Amino acid sequence: MRTIQTGSLALLLTLSGTLAMNAAVVDLTTVDSSGTLNGAIYLQSHIAPSGSGVLDPFVRINPGGGQTFEQGYNTDARPLQYDENTSATFTHALQLSTVPIVSCAVIDHGCVAGTNYREFRLDINQTNADPLLSLDRVILFLRSAGNLTGGAPLPGSAQGASSAVFNSGTLVYDSGFGNRVDLNFTLEPGSGGGDMFLYIPDSLFAGPNSFVYLYSEFGGNGTEPPFQANDGFEEWAVRTASTPPVPEPKHILLTAAGALALFLADYRRRRRNKLA
Repeated sequence: MRTIQTGSLALLLTLSGTLAMNAAVVDLTTVDSSGTLNGAIYLQSHIAPSGSGVLDPFVRINPGGGQTFEQGYNTDARPLQYDENTSATFTHALQLSTVPIVSCAVIDHGCVAGTNYREFRLDINQTNADPLLSLDRVILFLRSAGNLTGGAPLPGSAQGASSAVFNSGTLVYDSGFGNRVDLNFTLEPGSGGGDMFLYIPDSLFAGPNSFVYLYSEFGGNGTEPPFQANDGFEEWAVRTASTPPVPEPKHILLTAAGALALFLADYRRRRRNKLA
Protein backbone atom coordinates (compact mmCIF):
# COMPACT_ATOMS: atom_id res chain seq x y z
CA MET A 1 0.00 0.00 0.00
CA ARG A 2 2.80 2.36 0.84
CA THR A 3 4.41 1.75 -2.52
CA ILE A 4 1.14 2.49 -4.35
CA GLN A 5 0.62 5.70 -2.42
CA THR A 6 4.17 6.85 -3.07
CA GLY A 7 3.87 6.05 -6.74
CA SER A 8 0.55 7.87 -6.98
CA LEU A 9 2.01 10.90 -5.26
CA ALA A 10 4.99 10.89 -7.61
CA LEU A 11 2.66 10.66 -10.61
CA LEU A 12 0.51 13.50 -9.27
CA LEU A 13 3.54 15.70 -8.74
CA THR A 14 4.80 14.88 -12.23
CA LEU A 15 1.44 15.73 -13.80
CA SER A 16 1.16 18.93 -11.77
CA GLY A 17 4.63 19.97 -12.85
CA THR A 18 3.82 19.23 -16.47
CA LEU A 19 0.61 21.28 -16.29
CA ALA A 20 2.47 24.18 -14.69
CA MET A 21 5.16 24.07 -17.38
CA ASN A 22 2.54 24.01 -20.14
CA ALA A 23 0.32 26.69 -18.60
CA ALA A 24 -0.43 29.61 -20.90
CA VAL A 25 -0.50 33.25 -19.81
CA VAL A 26 -2.35 35.87 -21.84
CA ASP A 27 -0.83 39.25 -20.99
CA LEU A 28 -3.41 42.04 -21.35
CA THR A 29 -1.51 44.56 -19.26
CA THR A 30 -0.77 46.84 -22.23
CA VAL A 31 -3.15 48.75 -24.51
CA ASP A 32 -4.75 46.72 -27.33
CA SER A 33 -2.97 43.53 -26.29
CA SER A 34 -4.57 40.17 -27.00
CA GLY A 35 -4.14 36.43 -26.85
CA THR A 36 -5.97 33.15 -27.23
CA LEU A 37 -6.79 30.28 -24.88
CA ASN A 38 -8.36 27.11 -26.23
CA GLY A 39 -9.75 28.85 -29.30
CA ALA A 40 -11.22 31.90 -27.54
CA ILE A 41 -9.89 35.44 -28.01
CA TYR A 42 -9.06 37.66 -25.04
CA LEU A 43 -8.64 41.31 -25.98
CA GLN A 44 -7.81 44.42 -23.99
CA SER A 45 -9.72 47.23 -25.60
CA HIS A 46 -11.44 50.49 -24.80
CA ILE A 47 -15.17 50.31 -24.13
CA ALA A 48 -16.75 53.76 -24.21
CA PRO A 49 -18.55 55.54 -22.81
CA SER A 50 -18.56 54.16 -19.28
CA GLY A 51 -21.54 54.30 -17.00
CA SER A 52 -24.76 52.60 -16.01
CA GLY A 53 -26.86 51.29 -18.88
CA VAL A 54 -24.01 50.94 -21.38
CA LEU A 55 -23.41 47.33 -20.44
CA ASP A 56 -25.94 44.82 -19.16
CA PRO A 57 -24.22 42.92 -16.30
CA PHE A 58 -25.31 39.34 -15.76
CA VAL A 59 -22.95 38.46 -12.90
CA ARG A 60 -21.20 40.75 -10.44
CA ILE A 61 -18.59 39.15 -8.18
CA ASN A 62 -18.17 41.24 -5.06
CA PRO A 63 -17.16 39.32 -1.90
CA GLY A 64 -15.86 42.23 0.18
CA GLY A 65 -14.05 41.82 3.48
CA GLY A 66 -10.58 41.94 2.01
CA GLN A 67 -10.99 38.64 0.15
CA THR A 68 -8.27 38.17 -2.47
CA PHE A 69 -9.70 35.15 -4.34
CA GLU A 70 -13.08 35.56 -6.03
CA GLN A 71 -15.38 33.19 -7.87
CA GLY A 72 -18.96 33.10 -9.11
CA TYR A 73 -21.46 32.50 -11.89
CA ASN A 74 -24.75 33.92 -13.11
CA THR A 75 -28.15 32.46 -12.19
CA ASP A 76 -31.64 33.47 -11.06
CA ALA A 77 -31.40 31.01 -8.17
CA ARG A 78 -31.15 32.21 -4.58
CA PRO A 79 -29.26 31.76 -2.31
CA LEU A 80 -26.11 32.14 -4.38
CA GLN A 81 -23.15 29.81 -3.91
CA TYR A 82 -20.06 31.97 -4.06
CA ASP A 83 -19.14 35.67 -4.14
CA GLU A 84 -21.91 36.90 -6.42
CA ASN A 85 -23.85 40.10 -5.73
CA THR A 86 -27.36 39.10 -4.65
CA SER A 87 -29.22 41.82 -6.57
CA ALA A 88 -31.13 40.47 -9.57
CA THR A 89 -30.03 43.59 -11.44
CA PHE A 90 -26.43 42.43 -11.40
CA THR A 91 -26.66 38.63 -11.11
CA HIS A 92 -29.26 36.85 -13.19
CA ALA A 93 -29.93 34.31 -15.93
CA LEU A 94 -28.52 34.91 -19.40
CA GLN A 95 -30.22 33.59 -22.51
CA LEU A 96 -28.00 32.73 -25.45
CA SER A 97 -30.18 34.83 -27.76
CA THR A 98 -29.12 37.99 -25.89
CA VAL A 99 -25.37 37.42 -26.33
CA PRO A 100 -24.11 39.44 -29.34
CA ILE A 101 -22.67 37.64 -32.35
CA VAL A 102 -19.71 39.27 -34.10
CA SER A 103 -17.50 38.22 -37.00
CA CYS A 104 -13.97 39.08 -38.09
CA ALA A 105 -13.69 41.56 -40.93
CA VAL A 106 -10.03 40.60 -41.35
CA ILE A 107 -7.72 38.07 -39.73
CA ASP A 108 -6.43 39.97 -36.70
CA HIS A 109 -5.99 39.41 -32.97
CA GLY A 110 -6.39 35.66 -33.47
CA CYS A 111 -9.67 35.92 -35.36
CA VAL A 112 -10.43 33.28 -37.98
CA ALA A 113 -11.94 34.74 -41.15
CA GLY A 114 -15.52 33.59 -41.67
CA THR A 115 -15.95 32.53 -38.04
CA ASN A 116 -18.68 34.02 -35.85
CA TYR A 117 -17.98 34.70 -32.19
CA ARG A 118 -20.13 35.36 -29.12
CA GLU A 119 -19.03 38.54 -27.34
CA PHE A 120 -18.69 38.91 -23.57
CA ARG A 121 -17.20 41.85 -21.66
CA LEU A 122 -15.42 42.08 -18.34
CA ASP A 123 -15.11 45.08 -16.05
CA ILE A 124 -12.61 44.81 -13.16
CA ASN A 125 -11.78 47.00 -10.18
CA GLN A 126 -8.38 47.23 -8.50
CA THR A 127 -6.45 49.90 -6.62
CA ASN A 128 -4.27 52.27 -8.64
CA ALA A 129 -1.34 51.33 -6.43
CA ASP A 130 -1.77 47.60 -7.19
CA PRO A 131 -3.70 47.48 -10.48
CA LEU A 132 -2.95 43.98 -11.81
CA LEU A 133 -5.50 41.17 -11.47
CA SER A 134 -5.39 37.61 -12.74
CA LEU A 135 -8.40 35.99 -14.39
CA ASP A 136 -7.64 32.37 -13.57
CA ARG A 137 -10.55 30.43 -15.05
CA VAL A 138 -13.49 30.90 -17.39
CA ILE A 139 -15.91 28.00 -17.90
CA LEU A 140 -19.16 28.29 -19.87
CA PHE A 141 -22.06 25.84 -19.91
CA LEU A 142 -25.37 25.79 -21.71
CA ARG A 143 -28.11 24.67 -19.29
CA SER A 144 -31.82 24.00 -19.50
CA ALA A 145 -33.14 26.73 -17.17
CA GLY A 146 -32.07 30.06 -15.73
CA ASN A 147 -32.47 29.24 -12.02
CA LEU A 148 -30.02 26.36 -11.60
CA THR A 149 -27.11 25.99 -9.15
CA GLY A 150 -24.71 23.10 -8.64
CA GLY A 151 -21.24 24.67 -8.79
CA ALA A 152 -18.67 22.00 -7.96
CA PRO A 153 -15.90 23.81 -6.03
CA LEU A 154 -16.28 24.54 -2.36
CA PRO A 155 -16.50 28.29 -1.70
CA GLY A 156 -12.99 29.72 -1.66
CA SER A 157 -11.57 26.79 -3.64
CA ALA A 158 -10.53 26.73 -7.28
CA GLN A 159 -12.20 24.39 -9.76
CA GLY A 160 -9.12 22.26 -10.40
CA ALA A 161 -8.35 20.17 -13.47
CA SER A 162 -11.90 19.10 -14.28
CA SER A 163 -14.11 21.17 -16.59
CA ALA A 164 -17.27 19.82 -14.94
CA VAL A 165 -18.01 22.87 -12.82
CA PHE A 166 -21.78 22.15 -13.05
CA ASN A 167 -23.72 18.95 -12.43
CA SER A 168 -25.93 19.37 -15.50
CA GLY A 169 -25.84 20.96 -18.92
CA THR A 170 -23.37 21.01 -21.80
CA LEU A 171 -19.81 22.27 -21.57
CA VAL A 172 -19.21 25.05 -24.10
CA TYR A 173 -15.78 26.38 -23.19
CA ASP A 174 -13.01 26.08 -20.61
CA SER A 175 -10.03 28.45 -20.55
CA GLY A 176 -7.97 25.61 -19.07
CA PHE A 177 -6.58 24.55 -15.73
CA GLY A 178 -3.39 26.46 -14.93
CA ASN A 179 -3.89 29.05 -17.67
CA ARG A 180 -4.57 32.66 -16.79
CA VAL A 181 -5.19 36.15 -18.17
CA ASP A 182 -3.38 39.10 -16.59
CA LEU A 183 -5.40 42.34 -16.52
CA ASN A 184 -4.44 45.94 -15.78
CA PHE A 185 -7.05 48.18 -14.12
CA THR A 186 -5.19 51.42 -14.90
CA LEU A 187 -5.75 51.02 -18.66
CA GLU A 188 -9.52 51.49 -18.28
CA PRO A 189 -10.09 52.82 -14.74
CA GLY A 190 -13.52 53.18 -13.21
CA SER A 191 -16.64 51.02 -13.10
CA GLY A 192 -19.33 50.45 -15.69
CA GLY A 193 -17.21 50.53 -18.82
CA GLY A 194 -15.10 47.45 -19.24
CA ASP A 195 -11.55 46.18 -19.44
CA MET A 196 -11.64 43.11 -21.65
CA PHE A 197 -13.49 41.49 -24.55
CA LEU A 198 -13.91 37.73 -24.61
CA TYR A 199 -14.83 36.17 -27.96
CA ILE A 200 -15.86 32.49 -28.04
CA PRO A 201 -16.65 30.73 -31.34
CA ASP A 202 -20.40 30.63 -31.87
CA SER A 203 -20.17 27.06 -33.18
CA LEU A 204 -19.37 25.85 -29.65
CA PHE A 205 -22.79 26.95 -28.39
CA ALA A 206 -24.56 23.84 -29.65
CA GLY A 207 -27.41 21.70 -28.36
CA PRO A 208 -30.95 22.23 -27.09
CA ASN A 209 -30.14 24.24 -23.94
CA SER A 210 -30.51 28.01 -24.21
CA PHE A 211 -29.24 29.48 -20.90
CA VAL A 212 -25.59 30.54 -20.69
CA TYR A 213 -23.78 30.01 -17.37
CA LEU A 214 -20.40 31.72 -17.07
CA TYR A 215 -18.24 30.68 -14.11
CA SER A 216 -15.02 32.58 -13.44
CA GLU A 217 -12.23 32.83 -10.87
CA PHE A 218 -9.97 35.77 -10.04
CA GLY A 219 -6.99 36.35 -7.76
CA GLY A 220 -5.03 33.12 -7.96
CA ASN A 221 -6.57 31.57 -4.82
CA GLY A 222 -3.72 32.97 -2.75
CA THR A 223 -1.08 31.14 -4.80
CA GLU A 224 0.72 31.96 -8.04
CA PRO A 225 0.30 34.39 -9.69
CA PRO A 226 0.41 37.16 -7.10
CA PHE A 227 -2.19 39.31 -8.88
CA GLN A 228 -4.88 39.07 -6.22
CA ALA A 229 -8.18 40.96 -5.98
CA ASN A 230 -7.92 44.04 -3.79
CA ASP A 231 -10.77 46.44 -4.50
CA GLY A 232 -14.38 46.55 -5.67
CA PHE A 233 -16.23 44.11 -7.91
CA GLU A 234 -15.56 42.23 -11.10
CA GLU A 235 -18.48 42.17 -13.52
CA TRP A 236 -19.33 40.21 -16.67
CA ALA A 237 -21.73 41.85 -19.11
CA VAL A 238 -23.05 41.89 -22.64
CA ARG A 239 -23.54 44.90 -24.84
CA THR A 240 -27.04 46.37 -25.03
CA ALA A 241 -28.80 47.66 -28.13
CA SER A 242 -28.48 51.21 -26.80
CA THR A 243 -24.68 50.98 -26.46
CA PRO A 244 -23.04 53.58 -28.74
CA PRO A 245 -20.59 52.34 -31.38
CA VAL A 246 -17.32 51.10 -29.90
CA PRO A 247 -14.14 52.47 -31.49
CA GLU A 248 -12.14 49.33 -30.73
CA PRO A 249 -11.58 46.61 -31.75
CA LYS A 250 -11.79 47.99 -35.30
CA HIS A 251 -11.68 44.51 -36.84
CA ILE A 252 -14.97 43.37 -35.25
CA LEU A 253 -18.29 43.93 -37.06
CA LEU A 254 -21.80 43.11 -35.87
CA THR A 255 -23.74 40.62 -37.90
CA ALA A 256 -27.47 41.00 -38.51
CA ALA A 257 -28.10 38.27 -35.97
CA GLY A 258 -25.97 40.15 -33.47
CA ALA A 259 -27.93 43.37 -33.99
CA LEU A 260 -31.19 41.52 -33.37
CA ALA A 261 -29.76 39.94 -30.24
CA LEU A 262 -28.75 43.38 -28.94
CA PHE A 263 -32.24 44.72 -29.52
CA LEU A 264 -33.80 41.83 -27.62
CA ALA A 265 -31.25 42.18 -24.81
CA ASP A 266 -32.07 45.86 -24.37
CA TYR A 267 -35.81 45.17 -24.39
CA ARG A 268 -35.46 42.53 -21.68
CA ARG A 269 -33.18 44.77 -19.62
CA ARG A 270 -35.62 47.68 -19.71
CA ARG A 271 -38.53 45.41 -18.85
CA ARG A 272 -36.61 43.89 -15.94
CA ASN A 273 -35.73 47.34 -14.59
CA LYS A 274 -39.39 48.40 -14.69
CA LEU A 275 -40.44 45.32 -12.76
CA ALA A 276 -37.67 45.74 -10.15
